[in-house]
Amino acid sequence: MNARSLHLSRPLRPAWRTGMGLLLLTACVLIAHLALLGLLPPVSSPKPLPAPRHFKMRAIKIASLTSPAPPSPPHRAAAPVPMRPATPGPHHRRTPPPPEPQRPQPISPQAALPYDDALPAAPTSPSSSPPSSSSEAAAAPSSNNVTGASGGVTSGRAATDATGLNAVQAGTGDAPSTVEPKHIHSTVHLHFDMTGQRGAQPLAGAYGEIRWSQNGDRYNAEMALRFLFKTFIRWTSVGRIGASGIEPTRFVQARGSKIEIAEFAADAGQVSFSNNHPAVTLLAGAQDRLSILMQLGALIAADPARYRSGGRISIQTVGPSDADVWIFEIGGAQTVQTLAGTFETLRLIRVPRFESDARLTLWLAPKLGYLPVQMRQDQSDGLSFELHLRSAS
Repeated sequence: MNARSLHLSRPLRPAWRTGMGLLLLTACVLIAHLALLGLLPPVSSPKPLPAPRHFKMRAIKIASLTSPAPPSPPHRAAAPVPMRPATPGPHHRRTPPPPEPQRPQPISPQAALPYDDALPAAPTSPSSSPPSSSSEAAAAPSSNNVTGASGGVTSGRAATDATGLNAVQAGTGDAPSTVEPKHIHSTVHLHFDMTGQRGAQPLAGAYGEIRWSQNGDRYNAEMALRFLFKTFIRWTSVGRIGASGIEPTRFVQARGSKIEIAEFAADAGQVSFSNNHPAVTLLAGAQDRLSILMQLGALIAADPARYRSGGRISIQTVGPSDADVWIFEIGGAQTVQTLAGTFETLRLIRVPRFESDARLTLWLAPKLGYLPVQMRQDQSDGLSFELHLRSAS
C-alpha cells in the first residue's frame, strides 16, 4: 500500500477545528509581539534592582623613601608666672626702688687688729690716769651695773626705752660703774677642750680658743670653736680701752661663709647691723658677746668684795642682730678641776629672760685675774656644750 492510499484512508478533520487552531496560533504570535514591545501589563511587580555602586577615584602620593628626621625632644613648659592685676592711675607705673643703705664691708677676723705684742704701746693720756673721786661720784649711776646699799649687786626695776629695748635702771649705792684700765687683763691666749650633747647624741673632738690683746688704748679679741680642721663659728671684737673699761666699736660673727657685723656708734648712741635688722639704742657700758667675758672679769677684779653671792649684774650685750640686756646672777665659790689645774672660781649664771634665750654659766678664776676657766651654754634647741681650760699663755 502506498502513501497516497494511507493518506486517503485517514478521516478528515472538521474545518472549524482547523480555524480554531489558526486563531490560537495567531493569538499567541500577537501576545508574543506585545510582550516584546512592552505593551502588556506586568503580571507581578518586578523586584527592585540594586542601587548602582559609584566608584571614586583618588590620587595617592607616594612618600619619598628617605628616612624622616628624628623628632625634636619635648620642651618643658615654663611654670606660669602669676600676673599682678594692673591698677589704674599713677600706681600702675613702677617706681624705682629706694637706694639700699650702705653696709659695712665684711672683715677678716685676723685683719681687724693684730694680736699680742704687735699692738703699739698706748700713748700717755689723762684718761689712763686714775679718775678723781669727784669723777667717780658723778659716774656712779649706771645702766649696766645695779648696785645696792649693802655692797652687793642687786637688780633694779626694768624699764623700756624708746626703741622697745628692755633696760635695767640703776639703783642706789656707792659701787663704781667704771673700770680702770689697770684692772683689764693684759694680753692672753686661752685654749679649751670642748664637750657637748644634743639630746641623746654626744659631741666630742671639738676645741676652742680665746685670744685677747690690748695695749691700754685699743684691744682686739677673738673666740673660735673648731672641730678637726674646720672652724664652725668665730667671733671677733675690736674697740678701745676707755674710762669705763672696754668700749667695743665692732663685733663680727662668722659662721661658715655667712658674716654678720654689728657697728657701735657711740656718738650717735646706737648700734647698727649689716643684716638689715633695725638699729637699737646703745646704752652706757654696752658690750658684745665676746668682750663681756673680759669686762665681767675686770669689774669683779676692781672690787671683789662688792660682788657677793646672790647679787646680779646687768649689761646690754650686742649680738649679730640684736642688743639685749643680759642679767647675771652671782653664785657662790666653787672649785673647778681642768687640764690646766685646779682653780677656785666665782660662778656667774646668765638668767634667760625669754624662752629662746640660752643659759650661760661662767666660772671665773681669781688666780688668773677672773678669766673664765670653764664655760657652759644650754640652748633652747637642746644643744648644750662646755669649754674646759686646757692651757693659758
